[in-house]
Amino acid sequence: MSDRESKKEADEAPTLPRLYERDAAISAAEAAIDALGREFAAGGIELGSLLLYSGKAGLGKTSMLRRVRMLAGRQGLTVCSGRAGEQRGNEPFYLLRQLLLPELLRLEPEQRREVLGPWHDIAGPAIGLVVPTGERADPQSVRVGLDYVMTQLARLKAPLVMLVDDLQWADLESLGWLESFAQRCPELPVLLAVAWRSGELPEQAQAFRALVAANPHRHLEFKGLQPKATEKLVREVFPDTAEDSFCRQVWAVTDGNPFLVNALLAKLRESGIEPVHENVLLLHDLAAEAQGMDREYWLAKLGVNTFNFAQAAAMLNTQIAIPVATRIAGMTPAAAAPRRRRSPSCAASRCCTARPRVRWSSSTRCWPPRSTSRSGWACAPRCTARPRRSWSTPGAR
Repeated sequence: MSDRESKKEADEAPTLPRLYERDAAISAAEAAIDALGREFAAGGIELGSLLLYSGKAGLGKTSMLRRVRMLAGRQGLTVCSGRAGEQRGNEPFYLLRQLLLPELLRLEPEQRREVLGPWHDIAGPAIGLVVPTGERADPQSVRVGLDYVMTQLARLKAPLVMLVDDLQWADLESLGWLESFAQRCPELPVLLAVAWRSGELPEQAQAFRALVAANPHRHLEFKGLQPKATEKLVREVFPDTAEDSFCRQVWAVTDGNPFLVNALLAKLRESGIEPVHENVLLLHDLAAEAQGMDREYWLAKLGVNTFNFAQAAAMLNTQIAIPVATRIAGMTPAAAAPRRRRSPSCAASRCCTARPRVRWSSSTRCWPPRSTSRSGWACAPRCTARPRRSWSTPGAR
């Protein structure tokens, strides 16, 4: 390792966690930011480029955008960032305001007027700088006005790095403008980095899909970590006690999802459960809890009666007999019929085996009021098992 690399890791360590198996994404970001800063200093203008990150939830897209922000900040580049909200998709230009408004508010009043120019009354309300007059502006005029504002802002604050997270939830107005801006991004000294969840872009994002397809060298789809990287995460938390089989099972129950791995490790540390082979069966239940898929989650999602029937069926593991599950749940056949259709763990034995987290999260933890009022014999085998815990923490006994 060179002195430069050592210094770089030392600088990054206090602020950002290490990103395992994301070397290609980090290298591409470093190259893009270095090129933007270097070529702008040499007098270049049309320097824009794209960084496109996709993947399922929890795979590190947001962490990667934070890394891009840090790299840009080290070179003194201006950074604008915005994140779409799942509950804000019906609010016009919500994402755009997050991107542009903070930087525009930092400008002097004279500079702000210069940036808005002749589009003050049209683009201003969309950005949130001007109170709307009540008259509905022509969408095409708003888009042209926003392009003008963005061009002027890029000129004043160049080179500029723009970060967009959770694009799948973007309001349609912001999405439409971003699609248009991404096409002309190479004309400006701007690096645009966008992250979204795979398979969740709205139908209206056809232009963005075409943009991604046209720039495969700029698109990185994040995957789950391999077992070795997951093992490293486990051993960072349990450096001396983690057993190989336990590390492998952590990877199996989380699919190598970094967010879930870290959430599960936090659960393990909180519970005082040792990372040894005899505790691997507990990981399914803890992984479900780490995702919020605990008893309360399924009660809220399914309702009390459906949850009770699902829990009763899950107790039977893969040998599900509907009449037996009905009796365990304390329900009549007529009352159980609609619950069978809703229950995620008892439609058939294949459903239980295909969805282990549902089965484990609804059955492995036994609550005394339920196990005594309904078929204590079904719960007993699971309740007698006790995890091997670590008592290294003072007062844990």
